[in-house]
Amino acid sequence: LDIGTTRWGGIPVSSLRRASLTIYASKDNELRVYEYEASLPPRMLSTEKHLVKSGKNTLDLKAYRGVVSFELREMDGDAKIHIDLTP
Repeated sequence: LDIGTTRWGGIPVSSLRRASLTIYASKDNELRVYEYEASLPPRMLSTEKHLVKSGKNTLDLKAYRGVVSFELREMDGDAKIHIDLTP
């Protein structure tokens, strides 16, 4: 999946026992995490920015209670992203 710098995800983390996002980045970057309520229309709860360093970066998603989506500030075509979800 080529995510570029568009928003991606839409993961409902509140019902999961464990949820984490690991980015293997090829360069320093910034990850924006958007949290919103799963309602119609969706209601934004928060936006957070996380510094991503070159190498392995892990973010615990259980700190969030709604649905989360993500966006990188800059394209990282060599990045590998792994999302671990445990019901």
